[in-house]
Amino acid sequence: MNADRLILWGIGILTVCRWWLGTSMELTGEEALYWMESQRLDWFFMDHGPLGAALIRLSTAVFGDTLLGVRYWNPLFILLATWLLYLLVRSVFHQVVARWSVVVFQLCPIVNVAGVSAIDLALALFLWPAGVWGLWCGLHRVHRWHGAWWGAGVAFGCLGTLSLPLGVASLVGVSAGLLVLPRWESQWRRPGIWILIGLGLLLPSALMVVSGHGSLSLRFLFQSVGLHPVVAAGGVLAWAWWIGPLLAVGMVWVGCRWRVWGREHGVALLAVMGSTVLMLGAMWEALSGSRSLLWLVGAVPCLAVLVSVWLRTDLPLEVKGRWRLWALVSTGGLAVLGVNTANLRTLGFPWPRFADTPRLTEGWTETADSVEAMLVSGLTQQPQGLFLVAESAESAALLEFYLPEEAPVYRPSEVFPRVHLVESAGWESIYDLWPNYSHAQPGKTNGAPFADYSALYLGQGKGEPIDTLPGNFINAFRALDFAAVLEVKRRRRELQAWTLYHAYQYRGLPL
Repeated sequence: MNADRLILWGIGILTVCRWWLGTSMELTGEEALYWMESQRLDWFFMDHGPLGAALIRLSTAVFGDTLLGVRYWNPLFILLATWLLYLLVRSVFHQVVARWSVVVFQLCPIVNVAGVSAIDLALALFLWPAGVWGLWCGLHRVHRWHGAWWGAGVAFGCLGTLSLPLGVASLVGVSAGLLVLPRWESQWRRPGIWILIGLGLLLPSALMVVSGHGSLSLRFLFQSVGLHPVVAAGGVLAWAWWIGPLLAVGMVWVGCRWRVWGREHGVALLAVMGSTVLMLGAMWEALSGSRSLLWLVGAVPCLAVLVSVWLRTDLPLEVKGRWRLWALVSTGGLAVLGVNTANLRTLGFPWPRFADTPRLTEGWTETADSVEAMLVSGLTQQPQGLFLVAESAESAALLEFYLPEEAPVYRPSEVFPRVHLVESAGWESIYDLWPNYSHAQPGKTNGAPFADYSALYLGQGKGEPIDTLPGNFINAFRALDFAAVLEVKRRRRELQAWTLYHAYQYRGLPL
């Protein structure tokens, strides 16, 4: 069996394994929020567009509100990203570099996590090489209005709907590559580049305007702008972890040896575009205080440059072979951990839950069953049911997903979610875009659909005192008392701990 066929079989097996893992691991909080958005589609949400939510809506229409329905697209997008990366690298370099680049790409922890439990990351990993491939094809086509430019613009525009800062950074990376390299200076006199940049900026901007809350989205993006050096340092560590430490070191080494690849225009273009996105990502994390794995898509072309350099560098063959072996083994090992770090605890290693990658959300099936039992017991006092409030947006979305359909939750109509967040004065999450119990004016409950109804609050921790609950929740009800403590365990291992509270007769916040 030749190498290409072996790699093809390996990618096929990995794709099937990702589908299988996707149906055996519980949803993460981010996925549950995307699922909630898919039930209430809009043109633009607080900080991203409708692409991921719309795709989940399509797959859940076929497979139902199941794990497969939510995660169906992830392995497919990684498969398409691999194919596009192969085409791009083979065109820029040659088939051997393309072959090894695909192997490295498939072993990266970030790729394996995206292929199982992060649809936004899987989409970004697909759209980035799609945009770069369209750019590369457009650069080598004589026709001034070639369709490759339009395809690249749409790809970068869709990338902007996933993350507007990432979309802008990608276009800046493209511009930097064409401005820095004399080989491509003449391209600015052709309409293709302007088509690409125009579509890349127009698509997310148009969706924000059509949604009617574009200014809100921009305010949400820039609400925490400041200086956050600790977050930026954590982003560098995350880059080393999610790409693989030895590969990250190799990328730095290649950057220091720019004369090795600087004379080759295609290689230099990939290196400049990828490194620009990575640097702008670090700067954005330092300014916004928010960390996102989406920025790491900039490492994909840098990995291809790294592969090309290690295949032809003048290091001794023994040193190159040893480094390549340990780089691939360590990266693949981190990929296994990245998909499910609970594997270590299963083997007996004391891996802390706060260091899970991604943060696993085990135990929500049992939690939802216990909450349903509490709702049923509350029917004796309030026959129309209690409404539910959770301590965070992720917890609310996960409880909404796992709570059985027949659970007696009070909601005035289908437009209301079954689980709410504590009301707040400002805009804090996508729940502020939807009808909820807090939409009554402060001090005025007449006509409010939740007036005089009681609630069940889900707070994280064991037996936390009532006075530690959010003040807006305490002040909005006539009285509160302790209901129960939930300890979710599997195989004698505690997964979650929650405290439930009864809140009686919602009256709205005082004026």
